[in-house]
Amino acid sequence: MQTRLQNPKTIDSMIGWLIIAGAAMVLAPILARNIEPYQSAIFELAPGIIRWFMGLPGIGWVIATVAFAAVQAAEVWPLLSEESQEEQHSQEWKKAIKVRWVLAAIAYGIDALMCARYWPILPEGTSVQMLIAAFNINLINRGAFIQTILTLFGCTMFILLYRYVRRVA
Repeated sequence: MQTRLQNPKTIDSMIGWLIIAGAAMVLAPILARNIEPYQSAIFELAPGIIRWFMGLPGIGWVIATVAFAAVQAAEVWPLLSEESQEEQHSQEWKKAIKVRWVLAAIAYGIDALMCARYWPILPEGTSVQMLIAAFNINLINRGAFIQTILTLFGCTMFILLYRYVRRVA
């Protein structure tokens, strides 16, 4: 007779949750750094009194964190919907999922603009046409490119990993 810790399903579950915890520990500091573009943009776009209010210790960071979290939530919202087969064939569900994907596309656009503004991938004065014509990959700032990819798809990859581990383990 197997004990609970010898059961392969229990071991798989523990390994799966360790993978999730490890991914969360890697993703958390990356996400924390990704609040900076939102804080910078909100501070620059805010009018006088709001800019002063944002300059108070911690206030700007909290507002930027809420804005960043809202954008990230909109990006992963379509992935979080798990309806039954009957619900997926209804017209209401199809309409709702379209709205979720449109909001996700808008959120990805906002996130991409924030990243492009805060972490430019190409040096100033370099256009995409110049990059293609010269075919010089060395013009790309790799650090900014990786930061942008992690900002855009970090939460999505985490949600997909979570769903996979939950299904397998």
